[in-house]
Amino acid sequence: MKGKQKKMKLAKTSSESSEDQSYRKIRTVIGLLFDGIPYSEEVNEARTAIEAAMVSEYERIKGDRHEDEALEELLSSHGKLSQMAELAGYPAASAEHWRREGEAVCVRTVKREILRQRIRIYLTAALVSFGLVQLVWALYRVALGNISSALVSVLMLGVFLGLAYIPFRKYRKTEENAADYKYDTGAYQYLRNCSDRFAKRLLTSVALLFAAVFIFLFSELIFYFFGNSKSAEAIENAARNSIAIEIPVFILLKNILFSFVFQRRIKLPDREKYKKHLLGVAIASAVYWIVLTLSAILLRNSIRYPRNVFIISGFLFGLLMLVYNLTLRRKIMYRNVVVNVPRIVAFS
Repeated sequence: MKGKQKKMKLAKTSSESSEDQSYRKIRTVIGLLFDGIPYSEEVNEARTAIEAAMVSEYERIKGDRHEDEALEELLSSHGKLSQMAELAGYPAASAEHWRREGEAVCVRTVKREILRQRIRIYLTAALVSFGLVQLVWALYRVALGNISSALVSVLMLGVFLGLAYIPFRKYRKTEENAADYKYDTGAYQYLRNCSDRFAKRLLTSVALLFAAVFIFLFSELIFYFFGNSKSAEAIENAARNSIAIEIPVFILLKNILFSFVFQRRIKLPDREKYKKHLLGVAIASAVYWIVLTLSAILLRNSIRYPRNVFIISGFLFGLLMLVYNLTLRRKIMYRNVVVNVPRIVAFS
């Protein structure tokens, strides 16, 4: 009985494997036909629709036939891009329109424009972060009752935000102009890789910000409760150490602006799902650190080495993020990070 179940399981696995292979062949053929067509949002949507229509037609043809036979019949009747377009509900002339529509931007031009955007992004994020420093000091001086010094900090905050708007305005105008760009294969591949990279970095920087904020709060609470310090000393210490939060804020702002650049030009496989992942990472990080911080405060009298608590907690949080990166995150990326075991062994 067990042998029969095993054979049935193997047959089912083999059938699913061959089916996946057929879908992969269909997408490969479609990819080859779209290879020389300039990338644009219209073409990207058409390609997705054609893939779905071709897979649906393949399933209709297949029935009880062998996969290769069904695939051969599918490509004999829908082997041209114009035929695929018609199957997906587009006019047959669309294929020629996609090939000739506009001039494709080459990878060299894209890299040059992205370099200029990179400079504007770093300037914007840095100036906003400097403004955040002034905001922290303004609040600190208000707490001390030093209103005149607080007003100077508020004035400096306005100056930094005003300066940040100059590169940001140029950044935004460039992105508005890039809305109708079409890209050749090299430029598309470059943008897709960059889109993946900064989508991953944005997820990581959200988690990093929550970790930094709560570790900062936890360390200040240790200073207050275990250092027998006064409230004024605790506030001053917090203001001086606030750079621990300002750096992650800079990283987050930078990654948000970069992600907007690449995801505006090259859409992720599933943008809505990516937004849910962003929200999920933010909520999970907040819950993890809030529970930990409240537990540490409630149990503070029984903790002998309080600093070890957030060191271990930070390590566990990093481990959880690594597990997420290697598992769930792969569903929303073109190409996810992989563990290269031979390379790890070689460097060990």
